[in-house]
Amino acid sequence: GVNQPLGHSANFMSSLEGGQLVAAEATQPYSYTQQWNFGIQRQIYGFLVEAAYTGNKAAHLSSVSGNGVNVNQLPDQYDSLGAQLLTTVPDPFAGHLPVTAGLNTTETLGQSLRPFPQFTNILIPNYAAFSSFYNAGTLQIRKRFGSGGTFMFSYVRSKTMGNTDTMTGYLETNPVGWVQDFTNLRPEWSLMSFDVPQRAVVSYVLDAPFGKGKHFLGNVTGVADKLVSGWSIEGVTTFQSGYPLVFTYALKTALSQNFGTGTPRLNVIAGCDKSIGGSPTSKILEWFNTSCFAAPSNYGFGDESRTDPNLRGQGINNFDISLSKNTRINERFALEFRSEFFNIFNRVQFAPPGTSLNPSTFSTSANLFGVVTSQNNNPRQIQLAMRLRF
Repeated sequence: GVNQPLGHSANFMSSLEGGQLVAAEATQPYSYTQQWNFGIQRQIYGFLVEAAYTGNKAAHLSSVSGNGVNVNQLPDQYDSLGAQLLTTVPDPFAGHLPVTAGLNTTETLGQSLRPFPQFTNILIPNYAAFSSFYNAGTLQIRKRFGSGGTFMFSYVRSKTMGNTDTMTGYLETNPVGWVQDFTNLRPEWSLMSFDVPQRAVVSYVLDAPFGKGKHFLGNVTGVADKLVSGWSIEGVTTFQSGYPLVFTYALKTALSQNFGTGTPRLNVIAGCDKSIGGSPTSKILEWFNTSCFAAPSNYGFGDESRTDPNLRGQGINNFDISLSKNTRINERFALEFRSEFFNIFNRVQFAPPGTSLNPSTFSTSANLFGVVTSQNNNPRQIQLAMRLRF
């Protein structure tokens, strides 16, 4: 199936030999998803309570690795040859390849052991060999108040696993985890880079219980009525877990540079505790234990998973509040005042730390591995508005 869509004649194929191919797979299956859910609703003391379970399975998804999956990667069984892979052997295609005709009479041993040694890489975009699985339990509590206002609480406990990731990584706050070994996708199964195990949101619109017609000071009139009546408060409070960290190796290995493997990942020191305690602010210069990670073998693969199962960036702890007042001046005129406070407590949400290990800068000031250099959210913002309606 690899070379079916690449051309219609041997002459055409020979004109491509010695180079890299990027071509579609003609017999790819269609992607599909399966969804299922179950929920229970109950009214308890005026509160509407809903508990639910949601599941989603996706199959035949596409890869996000560069131009696609490389089906001409050196098979893993030859990695143990190490530096021998770079030794030269006679090139059986010498004098016949348009790219190298009359120039090269040898090639590396590793190149000769590729499935299609007459080519470098054979990349298939949107290769449908990946899948994902999502499970979530949700809880919602809603309440409408007779005196005016609503309250809603929502909580989600979920887990998203897969061996590929989002196709719109540029929209994510977290870098996408690339495939490391195209011939063995089993180690690619991990948490998705956008996995959020816990998220809770509280939203409310509440009218003040005092003022004209309310429980307190219901009979107020005159100037006092204009001052105390018509107040309301609205808000959204969000708590969310951080995204998993995605570790990569900044340099190329002999395998990734010469024999078509994917982006190298790191090795994890056995028995080393990767986590560091303390507040987010105290960890900005070392978010995790950097000594737990090491460069991968030049002729092997790192054992760090595609996304780390334990280390995460900082989550969300945010409060947005709005305070407003409607004042009826007379039958024709009404005045509306509104104040909005975004991130009212001015809490910082740090961006993910550096997760790309470069051994050449590890002992220098240029090393950013484990260091937080920016933040994801905005500082406190306040907006005030006054509107006259007539």
